Amino acid sequence: MRRLYFHPKTVAVSQEPNIHLYTYSEVSGLSGFVGNYTATIRRRARYVREDRCTGCGLCAEACPVEVPNEFDEHLGMRKAIYRFFPPGGPDHLCHRQEGPGPLCEHLPRWVNIQGYVQLIGQGKYREAIQLIMERLPLPGVLGRVCPHPCESSCRRAEVDEALAIRDLKRYAADRVDLADLPMPAIVERPEKVAVIGSGPAGLTVAYDLRLKGYQVTIFESLPVLGGMLRVGIPITACRPRCWTAKSTTSCAWASPP
Repeated sequence: MRRLYFHPKTVAVSQEPNIHLYTYSEVSGLSGFVGNYTATIRRRARYVREDRCTGCGLCAEACPVEVPNEFDEHLGMRKAIYRFFPPGGPDHLCHRQEGPGPLCEHLPRWVNIQGYVQLIGQGKYREAIQLIMERLPLPGVLGRVCPHPCESSCRRAEVDEALAIRDLKRYAADRVDLADLPMPAIVERPEKVAVIGSGPAGLTVAYDLRLKGYQVTIFESLPVLGGMLRVGIPITACRPRCWTAKSTTSCAWASPP
C-alpha cells in the first residue's frame, strides 16, 4: 500500500495566515506569465459547512453508507462522508453526492430509500423505520401492498436484479414495535384542522399536520379506521392485525394531547 510522507515545511503551509488552502477542489484553468499567474479553481460541492465542521469525525462513524475507497485502489471501504485527503490539509469532511437516485422519481413522498436499505443491511431496524416514518406513517402496510414502481428503476438490475425495496420495508417494520418508538418533539400550534376520512391519504395528512403542531381531528363514517386499507384490501394481502397496530400508532401520534 502506498504511504504518503510530508515534510514539516509542507505541513506548515496550512498555518500561514496569507495562504488559503482549497480542499476538495481542482485547477480548471491557468493563465498569465512567470510570477503573475491567475488560476481558475473549481470547487466541488462539499455538502458540509466548513465554518462549522470541527473534523471530529463523529458523522463518519454514524454514517451507514460505505463505498469503495479510491485512495487505496478500491481495496478498502470508506464512508459516504469522509476526509477527501486526510494528510493534505484542513481537517474538514465532505459528502460526495451524485444527486437523488432514479428511485426517487417514482416516489411521491421522496422516501430515503438508500438510507433505510443501508440501515437494514446493518441490522438497525429501529433507525430504518424512524427514517421511513419521516415521510411515511404506515411502513408496515406499504411493505405489503405497495406496487413498488421504484424497483423498476433500481440500478442494481444492471448487475443482476433489483433490490426488494418493498419487502425490505416490510421486513424492518415487522421487527419493530411502533408503539415503542419515542414520540417526536412537537411544537404546539393553536390552529385546528379537520381531516375527513381516515384512509391512507387522511392518515398521512393528519400525521404530517400533527408533526407541525396543528390540532388535528379525524372524521370517519365507517366504524373502523383505515378507509380502503381496512375494507378494500384482501386479508391475504394484508392481515387486519398487521395494519391495525401500525395505524393505531400513527393515529396516536396524530392526536393532540
